[in-house]
Amino acid sequence: MRIAYSDNHSHNHIDPYPQPTDERYYACVRPEIVPPRRGVQVIIPMKNLTHAKSRLAEQLSLAERRTLAIYMYRRVLQVVCAALPPSDAALEEIASATIQQVWVVSEDPLILDMARAAGAQPIPDTTSELNAALQLGLAAAQQEAAQAVLVIAADIPLISLDDVRGLAAVLRPGSDRPFTAEPRAVIAPDRAQSGTNAFGFTLPPGLPFHFGNDSFALHLQAAHERGIPIQTCPSATLALDVDTPADLTYAWHPDMPVKGA
Repeated sequence: MRIAYSDNHSHNHIDPYPQPTDERYYACVRPEIVPPRRGVQVIIPMKNLTHAKSRLAEQLSLAERRTLAIYMYRRVLQVVCAALPPSDAALEEIASATIQQVWVVSEDPLILDMARAAGAQPIPDTTSELNAALQLGLAAAQQEAAQAVLVIAADIPLISLDDVRGLAAVLRPGSDRPFTAEPRAVIAPDRAQSGTNAFGFTLPPGLPFHFGNDSFALHLQAAHERGIPIQTCPSATLALDVDTPADLTYAWHPDMPVKGA
């Protein structure tokens, strides 16, 4: 660990960064310390279940909407956590894993308990606002030395492991493209090409979060304004988020034309 002294040579300010980048340091010097999970880290935001899927209130009871929200969240959580390295993985396996860490941001205790049980790291949401909650996840990922973050919505029930790998592949380094190369980003829109169901970028410098109305266009604009290449992943399985009755119908009958879809 490097110690940085101020101009007056005071010993009171210790700069803990940069952390050693070679994970062998932790195994040899301090074997009891878990090395930081560098690489791609996922953030999954999740609302309190008392407010789950309010746009379906005329079709489903609160209990039914809670059940639907839990089902979709559990599906997303299981798929994303399947890309994590095993708990007993060697350092080489950890470094080569698709995803290094998963963070779940929510104010709902049940959601946080489910995250912990699945192998994700729970973050209590103290903001009650989606983009501010994502900043909590981003800060936690940066503290763990993340080199890229990937936000994945909690209500995309058709998500597959191939989807997660495809998104991460855009951000992960290759033989000719290290993390230290030019910044890059990836995005997956919803079926209407209006919202954002997945959004990721390398660090630093990163990009702002604009989840909400017209988030797909706003995320693209933010990347273009900063000169950061952003790749769109038009995945049918990532595109389906269940917010409306039309979405719910499409989820069960994807080949059926749906009015309002």
